[in-house]
Amino acid sequence: MIPRNLFTGAHVAERRIENAVTAKGAARVLVIGTAGAGKSMVLRTLGERLFAEGRTIRILDARLEIGSVPAKEVLVVDDLHLLSPERIAAIRDRAGDPMAGLIVGMRPWPRTAHVTDIERRLQRSAPPIILGQVSRAEVQEYLESEGRTVEPACITELIQRSGGTAWIITYVLSNPQALSCEGEERQDLWRDVEDQVLQRLDTVDAPLRRTIERLSLGGPGDGRFPESHGEATDELIAQGHSEGLLLRNGSPLPIVRSAVRSAVSVHWKSAHSDVLARGIVNAADGDDASYEELVRGVRDSRLADAIATRADQLLVSDPVRAGNLYRTALETGADPGTMPLRLARAAWAVGDLDGAAEWVNAAHLNYRDGEDTEIADIAAAVWAARGMMATAGEVYGEFDRRDSVEAGRAAIARIGAGHLDSEESGAELPGGNSATSTLGIAMRLLRRGLRASLSPTPDSSAIKDLVRASELYTAARASAPIPELPAVIATQAAIGVGDLPRAGLILESAIAGGQGGEWARRRLLLWQSLVAIQAERPAEARQALAEAEELTTPVSIRDALLTHVVRIMLVRRYEDVAALEGAWATMRESFSYADVDLYMLFPLGMLVSAVARVDESGTIAPFLESGLELLERLGNPPIWAVHLWWSGVQEGIVRNAPDALAPYAKRLVRALPHSSLASTMAAAGTVWVAVLAGRVDPDAVEETARSLASAGLAWDGARLAGHAASRTEDRKVATRLLSVARDLHPKDSKESEGEEAPRVVAGNGETQLSEREFDVARLVLRGKTYVEIGESLFISPRTVEHHVAHMRRRLSATSRSDLLSKLRMTISPSEESESPSTRNHGGESLRRPVRT
Repeated sequence: MIPRNLFTGAHVAERRIENAVTAKGAARVLVIGTAGAGKSMVLRTLGERLFAEGRTIRILDARLEIGSVPAKEVLVVDDLHLLSPERIAAIRDRAGDPMAGLIVGMRPWPRTAHVTDIERRLQRSAPPIILGQVSRAEVQEYLESEGRTVEPACITELIQRSGGTAWIITYVLSNPQALSCEGEERQDLWRDVEDQVLQRLDTVDAPLRRTIERLSLGGPGDGRFPESHGEATDELIAQGHSEGLLLRNGSPLPIVRSAVRSAVSVHWKSAHSDVLARGIVNAADGDDASYEELVRGVRDSRLADAIATRADQLLVSDPVRAGNLYRTALETGADPGTMPLRLARAAWAVGDLDGAAEWVNAAHLNYRDGEDTEIADIAAAVWAARGMMATAGEVYGEFDRRDSVEAGRAAIARIGAGHLDSEESGAELPGGNSATSTLGIAMRLLRRGLRASLSPTPDSSAIKDLVRASELYTAARASAPIPELPAVIATQAAIGVGDLPRAGLILESAIAGGQGGEWARRRLLLWQSLVAIQAERPAEARQALAEAEELTTPVSIRDALLTHVVRIMLVRRYEDVAALEGAWATMRESFSYADVDLYMLFPLGMLVSAVARVDESGTIAPFLESGLELLERLGNPPIWAVHLWWSGVQEGIVRNAPDALAPYAKRLVRALPHSSLASTMAAAGTVWVAVLAGRVDPDAVEETARSLASAGLAWDGARLAGHAASRTEDRKVATRLLSVARDLHPKDSKESEGEEAPRVVAGNGETQLSEREFDVARLVLRGKTYVEIGESLFISPRTVEHHVAHMRRRLSATSRSDLLSKLRMTISPSEESESPSTRNHGGESLRRPVRT
C-alpha cells in the first residue's frame, strides 16, 4: 500500500497499481506525471508489490547494464526524461519485447522520438498511469482516511488556487496543521506556498520563466507568447506543464499567477505595460480584484489608455466593473481631462446620482469639444431623477443641441418642466451624426410624438410615434442618461387616451428588452405595478413592486416617490382607512421634496383622491395647483390633463363637496370634443353628482360604471356603483349595483379571509368561474333569457351578457353552442338543478358600499 501518512498524487493511482500487480504475463507499466505528482512513489510501490508476488525487480542505476537484465525480470526506470539518448535507446529496445518486464516513470516533457516509441510500445500492454491532477473528492477521501476534519470551503480553496495540481496539494497537506481557512494561519500558508512556487520558478530555464511571468501578469487565458511562435510556443507550454507551473492549456496555475504578481518589480511592470494592461483587463473581466495590486506604484499612460478603453467596452454590459477600471486608469496615469466624463457615465449607469453629479462637475470645469452636450445629458438626467425636472430643463438651456438625439433628450426635460418654447414646438433639427441610427430615429419619433401629444386636438399619430420610439429605443440598447424613459412617456400617453392594455404592453416590452440599462429597471417595474393596479390586477402589482424593491441599485428620489405612490394605491384600494393613514404618514415628508413635472402628473392624480380619504387634501393642494399651472403653460393638452382633472373630481366626491369638483368638471367638459376619455369622465361626473344628490338611476349608473372600466377606470366605476347602491332604498337595485361594483373591482386574495371562496367549476386556473358566473351558467343551461336571469339574480340583463362573454373567453368557447357544451361538461346535473346561490345578499350587508 502507498503510505497514508503522506499524501501525494500517487494515491489516485492505487486501483491502477492493483491491476498492474495482479495482471498475468510480464509486468509492463508506464507512469507519466508532472513534477511532484508522485511518480517515484508509484514506481516504488509497484516494485514492492511485485517483489512480494515473487517477481525479481531490477532498479536502473548508473551501474546497471540494461541489456543484461533478463526479460522475465522487471526493470524499473525512473525519470526517463533525464537519461542519455543511448540509455533511452536501450530501453526502447526492451519496450519492443512484449514479454520483457518494464516499468517506466517519466514527465510529459521533453519527448524525443525514442521516448514516444517507448510510450507507444508500453501502452500496447496497458493504459498508462497518468498523475498530476487531483480532484476535490480525492483530497476529501485522503483527509477522512487520516481522521482530519477540514471545512469544505478550505478544500474548495485548495483545489481552486492550486488548479488541482498534485505537487502543491501534496505540499499543503504534508503539514497536518497547515490547512486553515481563516486568520493569519491561512495567510501564512498561502504565502509559504507562493514562496515554493517562486523558488521552483527560479530553477527553470530563463525563456520559460519569462513566459510564465508574462502569462501571469497577462491574466487567465491570455494565450500570448510574444517571444516565441509556432512549435517553440508549444514546447514552452509543454515544459511549463511538465514543471507543474502551467495547466495543459498554457494557463498559469492561480497560485503561480498570484505568486508572480506579488514578486514582480515596479520597474518590470513599467517596462511591460502592454502585458500588464492585458492582465488588468482580464482580471477585471474575471471578477479578480488582484488587478488593483498589480498597478500599485505604476504610472504609465499607455497602460491607463488600454484600461480605459476596456472600461468603455464594458460600460453597457457591466457598469460596475467599468467604473472600477476607470478609477484604476485614473490612478495609473490617464489624462485627467478625459476621465471625469467617463466616470460620470459609469456612476449614472449604476444609479449613483451623487457620484455622477460629482464627476459632471469635474468634467464641466475642463470639457473638450463635443463633450458639452453629454455633460448636459448627465446633469439633466441627475436633476430629473432627483425630482427636479425644471432644473433639468434649465441645464439644457445652457447648451446647443446638435442632432436629433440631443434635441430629443432636451425636449423631454423642457416639456416635462412645462416649457414649450419655440425650439420644442418648431421644425425638426438636422439629423447630425445620428440621422440614420436606431437611437437617432427613436429620439426623433419621441420628440415628434411628445409634441403631438401636447396638441389640444390630438390624433392617433402621437401615441403611434411614442410607442414606436419606445420600441426603437429598446432595440438601440441605449443606456445613456435621459430625463425620462421613452417607455414611461408612451405609457402615460396611452393611459391618457384610456388605452390601459397598450400601456401594459409598452412596459412589458421595455422590461423584457432591458430599456435604459440597469438603472432604469426599477422605474419600469414601478410603472408596471401602477398600471397593474389601474387594471385591477393587484397580485401582478405586488409582484412588480417586490421585484423593484429587490434591486440593489441606489434608489433615486423620483423612484422613491413612485414606490410610495404604488404602496399607497395598493392600500387605498385593498385595505382599510387606518392602513391608508399609516402609508400616507410614511410618504408625507418625502413627497414635500419633489417638484411636479409632466411625467409625474398621473401618480399625482392617484394620490389626490387617496389623501382626501384621510382628510389630507390641504397637504397635497400645492402640488395639485403646480400640476394645473404646468398644464396651463402647455395649453392644457387632454392626453396629459384629463386624469389630473378627473382626480380633482374624485377629491370632491370623496369629500362630498360638489362645489369643489365643479372647476375640474368644467375642464373635462371643455375637452370632451377632442378626447373620448374626457367625454367618458364628464358623463360619469354628471351621473355621480346626481347620485350624491340621492338620485339613483340604476341603468345610467351601471352603463356609466362599465364605460369607466372600459376606459381603464374600473376602480372608479366600482366606486360609482357602490355609492349608488348605498344611496338607494330599493334592495333589488342595491343588489344589482353592488354586483356591478364587485364585478369591476374583485376582492383581492389578501382581503378574502373569513369570506366565502369563489366556486370553481373546472380543474385549472384558466377555466375557474366565480360564484356569480356559476349561478349565471346554471340558468343559461336551463334556457333562461338574459332578462329572466337578471330578474332571478337581481342584476341587469347587460350584466348577464357581460358574465356570459367572460365565460366564453374563460372556456375558449367559439360559439354559443360550444359554450353550452363546455358548461355541461363542467357542471354536474345535480348542480344544474340547484336553485341560485342562497348566500345572503340582503339585509344590512347590502347597504355597505365598496370602499371609497
